Amino acid sequence: MSFYANMVWALLSLLGVGAEAPLNAACKSVNPKTSAHNRSVFDTNYAIKTASLPWIDVPNAPGLQFKPLRASRETGMFSAVMRLKDNFRQPDLVHLGSSDFLVLDGQLEYEDGYMAGKLGPGTWGYIPANSRVNGTAALEGDVEFLQNFMGPVAFLGEDKHQIVALFTAADVWRAAAERGITLVPSTHKESALLPSRPGGSKNDGEPLAAFLSGEAKIATNSNGLTTDTSRTIRPHYVDTNALPWTPTPGAPDVKVKILRVSEETGTVNLMVSQQAIVPPHQHLGPSDFIVLEGTMGLVGGDKEGYGPGTWIYEDAGARHEGTFQQSKEDLVYLANIYGPVSFDEGPGTQVLLIASFMDYVDIAAGAAQPLVHNIFPEDPSLLIKTSFNAACQWPRCWEGRDCGGRLARHRRGRGPALCGGRCRCRGSEPQCSQSQGCRRISSWWMVRRG
Repeated sequence: MSFYANMVWALLSLLGVGAEAPLNAACKSVNPKTSAHNRSVFDTNYAIKTASLPWIDVPNAPGLQFKPLRASRETGMFSAVMRLKDNFRQPDLVHLGSSDFLVLDGQLEYEDGYMAGKLGPGTWGYIPANSRVNGTAALEGDVEFLQNFMGPVAFLGEDKHQIVALFTAADVWRAAAERGITLVPSTHKESALLPSRPGGSKNDGEPLAAFLSGEAKIATNSNGLTTDTSRTIRPHYVDTNALPWTPTPGAPDVKVKILRVSEETGTVNLMVSQQAIVPPHQHLGPSDFIVLEGTMGLVGGDKEGYGPGTWIYEDAGARHEGTFQQSKEDLVYLANIYGPVSFDEGPGTQVLLIASFMDYVDIAAGAAQPLVHNIFPEDPSLLIKTSFNAACQWPRCWEGRDCGGRLARHRRGRGPALCGGRCRCRGSEPQCSQSQGCRRISSWWMVRRG
């Protein structure tokens, strides 16, 4: 948002309709209490305090818990703060939709694959859709991390191929409803129907470990002057502490760390350090934020502002007449922006600028800032058995033996016929029934390879 603001004032200056002062001076002239455009439709239902929420166990994943934030019934996207308990290991899993995360406290360890490594506080990562992640562990204390899921997560069984459980948006909103938790709505229409403001209904909330002292200085634990390449060599995640703050041109009080830009979806993920007021703007796509340091003020929002640990969602069409730093401390937050933002001089006025992901591509290139990759290389290990072929185990066929797409013939319980040594139905006849994808011909079972 801060970069957009700078662009607006720069454009006004070029057009001769605004002051030629830099953004920080121009923005400070906008008084949120007296401005003629102090009209906002910001909905306070779009903010939730993570400390008000209890931890909920994730079924079929011992040691994994979550605090529910939002779950879309339209797209299946959901957001949650996750916690992996000390000395627990997640089941191997597949992300059926893409996912991004920010480690808030503790250290996540990935044992292998493209995410392999130890990820500490301030590490931000992106996992593309249909990616398999093995052996995520917490070996040095509890780990808490904010995560957005664009689709379900499939947990794999002990054979590391069969799907045994799913974690979906439906699981999130059902778990919240059972515990009297009101989630952040996805639209203004949903907001109007909420029985109460988002948060827990009981006194069973627990603050996040990262915010026990009030702030989570997880993106600012460095001088921020140069890129520490020793901590940015992984293409799929980055230690945000190792990245420099990049001032936006003409606005030294507004700095960004651009983490990822998707030219496919237009999504931009970035850290923002803001000391200026952002002028009137409207989100043409949704966005979400978590405040890490300082207090965010929103014209028309809560008087006390939104402090560390507050998660905020803005639906498509959300309008702000001013977003500003309300505390003496710098305002630092993670922003995920899922569409363009338009700027104007107030409701009903002409649009001055529409800023999109393309502008962030230019900023990152100008700052020589490394961006997290959007896809994994082709992964041959991502071979998940469906119910059609799971009943008759195919361990060796899946690992390179070629059945030529034909029916593989197996004598019931008596060893192989086609495809070499170890492709045979296991167990007795009931395990190779027609309903499980096998077809019987005489005394032979005909099993179609997936």
